[in-house]
Amino acid sequence: MTQQHQHRFIASAAVLTGAAMLVCSAQVADGVRQGLALCGQTLIPSLFPFMVLSIFISRSGASVFLGRLMRPLCRRWLRLPAAFGPVLLMSFLGGYPVGARMLDGMLQRKEATPEEAARFLGFSVCPAPSFAVVTVGAGLLGSAKAGAVLYGCHLFTALLVGGWQARRTKAPALHNTSFQPLPFAPALVEATAAAVEGMLSICGFVLVFSVVLALLQASVIPALASAIAGFTGSFLSARAIAAALCGLLEVTCGIFSCKELEWGTLCLLVPFLVSFGSFSVLCQLSACLHGKGIPMGRLLRGRLIHAALCTLMAAPLLYQMQPALNAMAQAARPLVRSDSILSTLGLLGMCSLFLLSLGNATPKEAKKQ
Repeated sequence: MTQQHQHRFIASAAVLTGAAMLVCSAQVADGVRQGLALCGQTLIPSLFPFMVLSIFISRSGASVFLGRLMRPLCRRWLRLPAAFGPVLLMSFLGGYPVGARMLDGMLQRKEATPEEAARFLGFSVCPAPSFAVVTVGAGLLGSAKAGAVLYGCHLFTALLVGGWQARRTKAPALHNTSFQPLPFAPALVEATAAAVEGMLSICGFVLVFSVVLALLQASVIPALASAIAGFTGSFLSARAIAAALCGLLEVTCGIFSCKELEWGTLCLLVPFLVSFGSFSVLCQLSACLHGKGIPMGRLLRGRLIHAALCTLMAAPLLYQMQPALNAMAQAARPLVRSDSILSTLGLLGMCSLFLLSLGNATPKEAKKQ
């Protein structure tokens, strides 16, 4: 496809999307409200504190200490420099985009190469423990223990994939860097500013994909799900396929769409969606590492492999842990609450004002303190 044809295709898609937004304005508004509810109820409470902590660790002297603790795992099993230790730890504890935010700083400081960062992202993208245990486990599966098992399978699979990739890799070189840790106060200021900027970007992608999902659910997804269900001989129901399509676009929306599925279908679908992360998460990672030479196609293949292996491991364990169906019904929560939308808008507005008050010179000023 030539560049002219690409421009023509993009223009046609933009015009059709605009027309669909006008025709389905009510669905678009519902999608925005749903996205705001996701940001206020799930994403900001679970991600923002860990993003501040992870960036603070990477810019303060804590990264040196944690790097030494994680050095055996990084160098001997994963064959990565010891500087990846804090990033690995916070990737497993902080949620999907936290590790990418730390990697961005490492690449800027020349503490990692693009090849090492690409290999690291192939296995380290991980849901936050609160999301896996509380939202997925207690909220969907009816058991926090089931969520913990799912999270454990994800971590084990991540280390397995990372070790398998490392077998074809030479021992990591020692990177000579001039990195100087910041004092406590400047590191905290820089971490907070970077975390606010990152959360605004994440919430923006969630809102965009919520709108796209609302448009597709109004027309494309039901018809496509029915067609796929008929083609597969109803191996998966149309409702399960629709939930899978939603989860591939935005993982949290997909998880809430699974709440009425049968237990056997949940055991197959939920581990895959949680491990893959969704295209919304991939866009968030791409935004964090834009221009750093990380091939997104390789990241996509790594997420699919990881999701398939995690599903093979977690599905039999979850199937044996089936809680009572009434527990699942009692644990279900409405996705959208009117009181959370206003609070989310206010929080996002305050974050924007915070960024504007800091300005572009904040990191430089912090280093001078």
